[in-house]
Formats: sequence, structure tokens, C-alpha cells
Amino acid sequence: MNKPKYFSITYDMSKLSDDEQKAVIAEASSLFRSQKAVCAGWENDGVTNNGWISVDDRLPPLETVVLVYQRPLRYVLTAEYLGDRYEFSELMPHDTRVTHWQPLPKPPKE
Repeated sequence: MNKPKYFSITYDMSKLSDDEQKAVIAEASSLFRSQKAVCAGWENDGVTNNGWISVDDRLPPLETVVLVYQRPLRYVLTAEYLGDRYEFSELMPHDTRVTHWQPLPKPPKE
């Protein structure tokens, strides 16, 4: 089975002003830093896998939105697996790759 190792998202900022481009980059950088800090504690929490499934063991069902974990950023977000790539809910840099995934939890009962 062909397993995706890299992904790419392109955002056309050509119509944005310099200030708008700087704001987009600053916001993305801030999100990456905060998520990396949150996930850093997961490395040695004493719990094995925590429900995460390695992409080396099994890939998500096609066209299903799942939680994904990426390296080297240690970033968690939702993405839809499309067979040859992941479609992410947020802008991600080119040098990260999905290493683990898990199904979304059930929504809360109202």
C-alpha cells in the first residue's frame, strides 16, 4: 500500500497586502508554537499510544475526517484522508508528515 509521507497546502497570498501577508504568517506561526507546546507533554506521559494508530500499521478509511499527529512539529489537528494525501483543516508547512491518526470522538450529548 502506498502510504503518504508528505503533504502540501498552497495558499495564494498574492492578492493580500504586505501587512496582511505578515499577519497570516504571524498567526500560523503562533498556532504552530502553541500546539507544539501542548503536544510536547504527550511524548512521555506514560500512556502507550493513547488510541493513536500508526500510519505504518493502518491508514484511515478513505474520505473520513480524523485526528492526525504530525512530525516534526508534534501538531494535532483534523484532516480528511484522500488516499494519496491528507486535506488539512489548517495551513501546514511542507516539511511535516502524518505519523499517527485516530477517529474523532463522538460529539457531546445535548
